[in-house]
Amino acid sequence: MSCGGKAREAFGVLDCPSGIQVNSHCATRTTYACDWRAELLDTTSNEIKEFEIDETPLTIALLKPDHGVNVICVLKKEDVQKSEDEVSKVDITCLYPDKQILHARAVTGLNVVTKRLMTLPAHLSFSSTTHANKAVYALTVDCQ
Repeated sequence: MSCGGKAREAFGVLDCPSGIQVNSHCATRTTYACDWRAELLDTTSNEIKEFEIDETPLTIALLKPDHGVNVICVLKKEDVQKSEDEVSKVDITCLYPDKQILHARAVTGLNVVTKRLMTLPAHLSFSSTTHANKAVYALTVDCQ
């Protein structure tokens, strides 16, 4: 079996040098399985829209001018391998009509040495200046 190096079986579990196991076979992918999803909640109608995030940048319009929200957000996924860590991230850039920009990031990573997985989702709430305590939209980006 080829796993980009020697695979070792201990106690019935296949240990791959790449640190990634898929159904007892070694995978040589640059990242582990992570399906990024965005969920947009419109609090005025309680409507929820779900989006898949892949390699193509995703544009989401948050348009409720009558409620004081007029924002365009672009979500871009990137997989990065840093030394012994495999990281997948989604950068969120939101542009306001007055040219202000908001940057946020959701990150998940696997340390292939320790086998520890950590996910830091992003939760953004958008409200108007007249009703700052009541969100009009809530955007969540998380790894499934």
